[in-house]
Amino acid sequence: MSTTMIVETLPMVTARSKKIVPMPESIADTASSLLVIAASGSLRSCHYRELRQVECTLQSGDLILQGQVSTFHLKQLAQETVRSVAREMRIVNRLEVVYASPSNESIETQ
Repeated sequence: MSTTMIVETLPMVTARSKKIVPMPESIADTASSLLVIAASGSLRSCHYRELRQVECTLQSGDLILQGQVSTFHLKQLAQETVRSVAREMRIVNRLEVVYASPSNESIETQ
């Protein structure tokens, strides 16, 4: 049995720094924002430079991975890296595998 809690919040709140900060519309929005931050943080702490560039967004309850990587291994690794954060969510891996073309400098002409 699933229960949904609806919480009414004020549209703005004053922070300690006396700046007006917009409040999330619901607890679900806050949880979603935290999930995206956690998934992005997992990728940013990864040893592979390319994975640090992957963009995480939330769309219709799915965690979306977008960007470009150079191998299918890195594409899969990105998905597995965020899996521990997005336990109950569907992960949509929209990463594009783009192979690096050899530069003209490496080609010798005689």
